[in-house]
Amino acid sequence: MKPRRRSIAGRDQRASAFSAILMRLCESVGALGAALVDAEGETVDYAGIMDPFDIKVAAAEWVVVMSLLRSSRIPNWPETEMVFLRGARKTFFIQTMAENYAIVMQLLPHA
Repeated sequence: MKPRRRSIAGRDQRASAFSAILMRLCESVGALGAALVDAEGETVDYAGIMDPFDIKVAAAEWVVVMSLLRSSRIPNWPETEMVFLRGARKTFFIQTMAENYAIVMQLLPHA
């Protein structure tokens, strides 16, 4: 029996080479959506079963949060590379990468 593939949400931009990688990431961790985003909050590409607008906005907002952490005067916060926030309604994972890019994922609540 083949594993059931999740359906992909409608896209509002052309898929890139990152689309398939992000979709495999979503499938492997059970994420609702994932986005590759630059330092300015612009989504390079995304994948998942959630609305494209929602994952793009979430990614842009989390890049702002990471920017605030990196400019913080609180010890150790400027070195933050990963944030995992578990919530009652949504869970988010943010991982910074080289060249000021980041991966932002929205997961199931309490994930």
